[in-house]
Amino acid sequence: MEQAQIDLMLSGHKHSFGFSDKGNAASFPIIVNSNNSVLTLFASNHSLKVQVKQEDGKILFEKEFQKQ
Repeated sequence: MEQAQIDLMLSGHKHSFGFSDKGNAASFPIIVNSNNSVLTLFASNHSLKVQVKQEDGKILFEKEFQKQ
């Protein structure tokens, strides 16, 4: 996966939300969404904006990733 030029890895997990920034676990950021939140991705030619909301509507995570 390191050679695939990944901008952002998204995955799901039943227990909890998780985020690992670029350089911590891999050369790309990783977001793991839970079954208790909704992940919305806004994409443009130059960036990816991620917003994760809990069931009650509270924003749990929000970050914009610029294309490298």
